[in-house]
Amino acid sequence: MALIDTDTVNASTFIPTLWSRLTADAREENLVMANTFDRRYEAEAGKQPYNTINIQSVPNLTVGATLGVGGTLTHTEASMNARVVLSIDTHAYRSFDLEVELEQLSNVDLMAKLTHKAGYAVSLRIDDDAAGMVDDFATNLVGTLAVPLTYDDVVQGWRLLEEALAPQGNRWFVMHPTQAGEFYKEERFINQLYGKTIGGMDGKSLRDSVAVNIFGLKWVSSGNVEGTNAAGHDNGIYHSEAVALAIVDNMRMEKQYELDTDSTKVAVHALYGMIEVRDDHGVYMRGS
Repeated sequence: MALIDTDTVNASTFIPTLWSRLTADAREENLVMANTFDRRYEAEAGKQPYNTINIQSVPNLTVGATLGVGGTLTHTEASMNARVVLSIDTHAYRSFDLEVELEQLSNVDLMAKLTHKAGYAVSLRIDDDAAGMVDDFATNLVGTLAVPLTYDDVVQGWRLLEEALAPQGNRWFVMHPTQAGEFYKEERFINQLYGKTIGGMDGKSLRDSVAVNIFGLKWVSSGNVEGTNAAGHDNGIYHSEAVALAIVDNMRMEKQYELDTDSTKVAVHALYGMIEVRDDHGVYMRGS
């Protein structure tokens, strides 16, 4: 039934219009890749200033020729592996300008909302760069782009980490939801009968980075994996030590009042760098 026409008696002024304080904000992607990389060098450096970290490497040695009776020992100078240089070479930031009048009169805490979104924008940039490291794994390639990965492909990825002597802990399998959906069709990953041997999904969401552990790999799904549904995605199986990441200036927020515009300017900054350290500890899982 339609409402009666109240304009003729001025009754419409008694009918309020409400603006909800609950905002339907834009969804945020599951940013996981940067958190799966090796950040020990950042922790080692602490608060001392630097823009470069030299990562050194000592090789394995081989035994010399077997000596006979009266033989002479020969000595060779030990040769070190080439260093890996981690450069702090990226400055990501996001800023915004919020009028004081708007901030005071709004029924929503816009300063808190926008500051959070600025931080998310910076985090997304770091994760974008991290996702771009996967297709740099040149030693180990598995699968075909735009073709779903299979059980056998996962076994091969696991085997390649085993052959590289990658430590058992901190092994990850980061994939796009499109590829995750294909695995939910795989009997060996969803049937509880396999859960006690290889692990299983067991109805858990792959957006939780610690919920699923199969073959000793922590499975996690993120829409921020590089690629498209049409061209395929750059999924990755890797050990954390495959890539080193250091964030020197981590989510620093600066605020400044602007007299000319009667507004508050806010900026969120991050200063960071990342580099591949152990190529054989990563597997480029080309799939859907």
